[in-house]
Amino acid sequence: MTAWTRFWLAACGVAASVTALYAFQREFRVYTSLEGYDNIALPDDYRIPGEFVFGRLMYPPHPRGRFSKPLGFGGRFDWREGGTSWSQDYPRADRQFVRALRRLTRLNARSVEQPVNLDDGEDVYNWPWLAAGEMGDWKLTEQQAARLRDYLLRGAFLMLDDFWGTEEWNPFAESMRMVFPDRPFVEIDNEDAVFHSVYDLDDRYQIPGQWALGRGTTFRNDGYHAFWKGIYDDHGRLMVVMDFNSDVGDSWEWADSPRYPEKYSALGIRIGVNYVVDSMSHGGVRPAGPYRCVCTLASQRLKWATRANCGTDTFDDLPTNQPSGFVERAHQRSVPALWSWQVVLAVAAGGVLLIRSAARR
Repeated sequence: MTAWTRFWLAACGVAASVTALYAFQREFRVYTSLEGYDNIALPDDYRIPGEFVFGRLMYPPHPRGRFSKPLGFGGRFDWREGGTSWSQDYPRADRQFVRALRRLTRLNARSVEQPVNLDDGEDVYNWPWLAAGEMGDWKLTEQQAARLRDYLLRGAFLMLDDFWGTEEWNPFAESMRMVFPDRPFVEIDNEDAVFHSVYDLDDRYQIPGQWALGRGTTFRNDGYHAFWKGIYDDHGRLMVVMDFNSDVGDSWEWADSPRYPEKYSALGIRIGVNYVVDSMSHGGVRPAGPYRCVCTLASQRLKWATRANCGTDTFDDLPTNQPSGFVERAHQRSVPALWSWQVVLAVAAGGVLLIRSAARR
C-alpha cells in the first residue's frame, strides 16, 4: 500500500469518525403550530449557521391540559408532529425573539429555532438553551424527566413560560418534580444576575397574553400576580426559570403588532435577552459576579458544566452590567456547519480510492 493510499484511508477514517459523532444531531425542521397564524414563512437566511440556536422543547400533552384534552383545540394531534400545546406561539415567537436578540446584542444567532424532542436519543445535548410554553399542559414520562434532569445538571438552561394560577401550576409541578424531586422551586431574588446581566430589570410587571387583553384583563384563573421562580444547581447556577402568571412568549409573538402594547413586548424581550446572556456567562461554579465561563462546541456538547472543561474562556473579570456584545461565541452551531465538510471529505476520499483501484485493474 502506497503512502498516498494510506493518507486517504486515514483521512476517510477521521472524517467518518467525526461525522458519526454528530450524525445523531437532528436536522432543522418545522412543525404545525397550535395557532394557525403562527405558521409563518421561513426567513431567507434560515440555512445560515449561527453560534446560538433557540431550542423549542417538545413535550407530550397532559390529558387534562387546557389545550390537550382529547376533544380540545390540540387534542386530535400527535404531539411529535406538532399542533399540540408545546407548539403554542411557535415558531413566530421564537423567530421574533431571535430577530430582537440579533439587534440588541452581537450574538451570532441562527434565524430559526430548533424543535427538540427528549425522546430523540442524545439530541437534546446538542441544544443547551431551551424554551417551552403552556406549561400547565405538559406531562413528561419518567425517561424524559430523567434525561431533562441530566441535561440541566450538565450546564444547560430551560425557560418555562405561560402558565397561570393553581389550576395550571399543579399539572406543571407534577412533571417538574419528576425532573427535580429534591430541589426547591424558589423565588428568584431581585439581585440575581439574571435580572441584571444586560438590562437592569428591578421593575418587572405581569406580562399578559394577547388573549387576555381582548378580555380587558391581564391574567387567567387565579394568576393575579406575576412570579419569577427558579431552580438552582448545587453551585448556585440558575438552571430553570419559570415565568409564572406571565406570557413572555406572547410578548415576542406580538411584538410587531399595533394591537399589543409596546411596554409588554419591551419588557418581555429584555427578559429574554437577560436569560440568554446570563445562561451563557456562568460556569459550573458561580463566581461572585454575574459572569461565568463560556464553553464552545469543542467541550463536547454538554460537558462544559465544570470550570475545568472551560479552558481559558472565562469572563469573571468583566464588570457588572457589561454590554452583551462580549458574548461572541455561544454553545451551538447548525447541523450542516458541524459535519457537512466531513461528509464531503469522506465521499471525496472514497472516490479517490475507487478511482485508483479501478486504474490498477
